Amino acid sequence: MEKFPSNNKRNIGKNIRNIAGGIGVSALAFFAEKALEGSEINVSNNKNNIENKIEWERNELEFQEGSMENMAFNLAKKEIRYEEDFRSHMERIQYLEKLIREYVAEIDYRESNGKPSDKYVQKTTEELRIAIGDNEKLISLCQVMIDQLAKKKEILPELVKEKIKEIKKKIFFYDIGRQWVLDNMKNPEYSNRLKEEYRSDILTGNELKEYLELARSYRIHKASDGNFVISQNITESHGNSAGNVEAFFDASTQTVFFPLDIDSVNAVNYAIHEYAHKITTGNIFLSSKAISLFKDAFNSLSMLENVDSNANILKIISYYSDPTEMYARKKVFEHDLEVLGVKKYEEQFTKEHYLKALQLEKEGKLNNDSREFLLIIKPNMIEKVMNEIADADFNEKEVEGMV
Repeated sequence: MEKFPSNNKRNIGKNIRNIAGGIGVSALAFFAEKALEGSEINVSNNKNNIENKIEWERNELEFQEGSMENMAFNLAKKEIRYEEDFRSHMERIQYLEKLIREYVAEIDYRESNGKPSDKYVQKTTEELRIAIGDNEKLISLCQVMIDQLAKKKEILPELVKEKIKEIKKKIFFYDIGRQWVLDNMKNPEYSNRLKEEYRSDILTGNELKEYLELARSYRIHKASDGNFVISQNITESHGNSAGNVEAFFDASTQTVFFPLDIDSVNAVNYAIHEYAHKITTGNIFLSSKAISLFKDAFNSLSMLENVDSNANILKIISYYSDPTEMYARKKVFEHDLEVLGVKKYEEQFTKEHYLKALQLEKEGKLNNDSREFLLIIKPNMIEKVMNEIADADFNEKEVEGMV
């Protein structure tokens, strides 16, 4: 789940994800545009009551007639209503500017008539002159936004069509991340790692082979489910107003929830993180070896050094030491290494890869999950974690009968 504690020194828990220059996004955006061409809508007679709806299933948007238009219409109406907020804000700024101008004029009058002001008043006057210039810029900006919104209000169907394109783009990029998880699990190296992971367990020979095939079937089934939910208020969907939730996997319904308001690069990363949770169902389908290895690799000292002393340290450590959260960040880290050209999944992770990742982290080219992964894994354990834990691992008793 994308839910992070706050109050920290190194943005631990902040879900601001930035990878180098949006690598690969321009090409993906081109194909997304092609996929959206020819979209036609008709919302002139929309009578559905959708004012308070905050979430929509992907299947509902794509396969139920009118749902995509309904969501877009809802978003368009909300955007138009912002016009009143901008207009009110502009009026308040103009009133403040009027008061400032009157004050500055009074000071100028006093000084011109031989009534010198003290240094404090002179300094204040100069600061207010600067504020006037800033307010003029802000008023101009507000006016431009109002004009743009007024123009959109006159051509609402075009605005709805624009919103439909935005929704479809979000679905497209969430699918990019989900598909990466799915393709990654089909990599032959995954089977090799999984086999090594269970070699010391009770299963051997044909029993191990059958078990791994069952595990693979279950895993692919979970990652193939693209009926995620897009929410216009992810915190309300999650039901935890006190937390900073950006996306989450609901184990009770086996459903992933994604936010609507997010850029394309982060949409890919969110999908990888949340589908990592989905294919493992939290910790249920992580092997005992994987869980043990993650716990041994957790760098509690690093956490203590980098978390603000005012934060709830025990809560933060409990969250980041959870194997399922460590695993989800491992997957996003692997994706970063791939798109940044450091290594492919099937390659062994080496010290040289680790040093390159640290350099990319210093340059700000890794997204937040990857930075956190480097922070919470002991340096002397990262090669073992990267090379000995497969994509998703299963406890035999739990997986039986699931497929």
